[in-house]
Amino acid sequence: MMEATRTQDGKLTVSLDSPVENYTNVSKIAKMTGNDLRWVARAMRSLGIKPTATLGERQLGREAVVRLCLLATLQKTLGPTSPTPWIMVKAADDAIADLLREPSNATVVAIRSGHDVVISVAVPNLDGLLAVAS
Repeated sequence: MMEATRTQDGKLTVSLDSPVENYTNVSKIAKMTGNDLRWVARAMRSLGIKPTATLGERQLGREAVVRLCLLATLQKTLGPTSPTPWIMVKAADDAIADLLREPSNATVVAIRSGHDVVISVAVPNLDGLLAVAS
């Protein structure tokens, strides 16, 4: 289980038993999402995700890993050609922040598709999301 705490100077620290490492290489992300490296590269380009570290194999930070796992999960549910997973993941900043801040709690990703229409998807806790993505 991951535990995030704030230090006195306001910095966020995360315990070492986090289900998502601080840096994860793209090969591991491909395995986590059940996709190949080309899918990871396409998703990174489409979502504007830049590698956090490029020494050796490209590595991504925790937020990017969660974003890609959420995309993979939504695509498995809604289909790989549906635009909805992409739209939802692009709008998921608050939900991803919630998951990283409180990994044991579920969250909701919501998009407004019209004046009165809101589409919402319940996202399980962080462990659940990572289990569903793979």
